[in-house]
Amino acid sequence: MTEVINARCYDLKKEQVLVCEHCGFELKVVNECEKAYEGEGCCTRSQFICCNEPMKLRTYSCYELKTGDSLVCRHCGFELTVVKECNLSCLSEGCCDLKEFVCCGEQMKIKKK
Repeated sequence: MTEVINARCYDLKKEQVLVCEHCGFELKVVNECEKAYEGEGCCTRSQFICCNEPMKLRTYSCYELKTGDSLVCRHCGFELTVVKECNLSCLSEGCCDLKEFVCCGEQMKIKKK
């Protein structure tokens, strides 16, 4: 799942991934920057563009996670593992609107298999 994000570099958090839905190019935030640098002119763009379109922030809805996928909190190590996949029956009812799983105030990350 991806969503357009109008964010300056200082709004992005470590480990977030921006994706170009056209070509698949991805950018991962490795280090965060502070809003204080905005005054120096380095944070003037509010969108990251690829293939002439805004890149989107990758997020995960329940129906995109598959059995065995794990989400991990990088701060405390709390981990969630999908035991049973969503069958999409509730998608039209709006119950799959959750786009991020949060722990310790930050989005949990997919654990690489």
